[in-house]
Order: sequence, then structure tokens, then C-alpha cells
Amino acid sequence: GIPLAGSMVHRLGEERLWIAGCFCMGIALLGTLTSLLVRRTPIAHPNARFSWQAVAVSRETWHMLKADKALRMALLVYCLFWFVAAVVPLATNAVGIRQLALNEEDTSLMLACVAIGIAVGCALAGWLSAERVSFRLVRIGAWGICLGLLLLAIVPAAGFSTIVAYRGCQLVLGAAGLFTGLLAVPLQVFLQTRPPDEQKGRVIGTMNLLNWIGIILSGVYYLLCQIVMDRFGLPPSGIFAITSVLLLPVAWAYHPRDASL
Repeated sequence: GIPLAGSMVHRLGEERLWIAGCFCMGIALLGTLTSLLVRRTPIAHPNARFSWQAVAVSRETWHMLKADKALRMALLVYCLFWFVAAVVPLATNAVGIRQLALNEEDTSLMLACVAIGIAVGCALAGWLSAERVSFRLVRIGAWGICLGLLLLAIVPAAGFSTIVAYRGCQLVLGAAGLFTGLLAVPLQVFLQTRPPDEQKGRVIGTMNLLNWIGIILSGVYYLLCQIVMDRFGLPPSGIFAITSVLLLPVAWAYHPRDASL
């Protein structure tokens, strides 16, 4: 979707961006229709009453997370991951357009490499995990993402020609996407299987709520980083270096035991 959006912006121009909006509405409609084909599952609490706590996080879910350290830590790590992941498209656009002087279409193709890497990484994580949740893959993924972000800070600013820097960024983004899959899949599986049946839906809802809070905050974080970069005359790629530090605690200190499925 992101590569296609960049291509539309470049080819349609501002005057015809409404065509892209119609395309997005068509995808949303198609998604809504196909959702009607999803298999129905039993209702966990058919007699549950609505509570305003359900708008955020219910008291029962908070108590469960407080009592289950492994689940709580996995949730926090996953939210931090989404915070970092949301910064990558913003910083990549800035590097491509402002630092490498690329157009929107070529810049969006860099993000396509991330998507390809994520697909490969997710498949690899599923194969390596087998019948367990392997947190070793989470650590490997965290180290790989940290290294990838650091390289993304260096490659565009190293004085290479535009085409070399562009291809180098594509390669690094693809590798970072692979490590993203290794990190995300075990955490996602753990968050879905760890809670008791009556809390699974609420935990997933809590996870989505916190993830979106992290994504919103990532926009503020990116804006502040961009202000600092501009203030000191630093290239936009420096944001990748700053962001890589955020996942270091996960790579260094997050060592829970593997869990059987």
C-alpha cells in the first residue's frame, strides 16, 4: 500500500489525488465485504454488560496484567516495537526526498523492501519457532533492527553516489524488515495464547489500544527529532541512529523463557 501510495502521489499530482482517495475507499469496502466471510467464533461472555471501562482497559484486565509479569512485559515490548516501526516510514520519506533528492515513487519503493523483508521474516519465525514461542528470536530481531537502523543512519550520509546510497538503503531496509518479522511473530503469538480464554479478546484489544497510542506518540517523537536535526544542521538519517537506541534495552535485557504452545 505504501509503495502504491507514493507512486500515485508522484504520477497523479496534487490536482488528482482524489483518485487515490477513491481507490482507498474501494479497498476499505472490499475489506468490509470480505470480513463477512470470516468464521464466527463462540462469544466468550454472552451475558456481559457494557461498562465505560471497556472504552479503555477493564479493571479485570489491568489486574491480570499486573499479576502476570511475562504477559505485561511482552505487551510493553510489543508497544515499543510499534512505536519504533511507526518512525521508520516517516524517517525513510525524509531521507529519500530531502537527503537523496528522490521523487515520491522511488522513495516509496524503499519501503516496499521493508514489506518484503517482513513477509520473509514472519515465515522464517514461524518455521523456526515450531511448537513454542521462541524469545531468542525476539532478541535476535531486536539486535538486527538496531543494527539496521544504525546502518540507515550511516549509508545516506556516507558520501556515496545517489544510486549506491539508494540501493544500499533498500538492502538494509529489507534486512531490517526480516528482523522485524523475527521479533514480531513470537510476541504476537505469546500475547494471543498466554491469557485465559475469557481474557484473550480483552488483551488483544488492550494491545491494539496501546499500540496505537505508541504510533501517535511516534509522530510527536519524529517531529521533535526533526526539529533537533534541523537546528544543528544534521541530516534526516540521523533520526534512525537515535531511534536504534530505543530497542537496545530489549535486545540487551529482555530474556524471558520460551513458552510451549
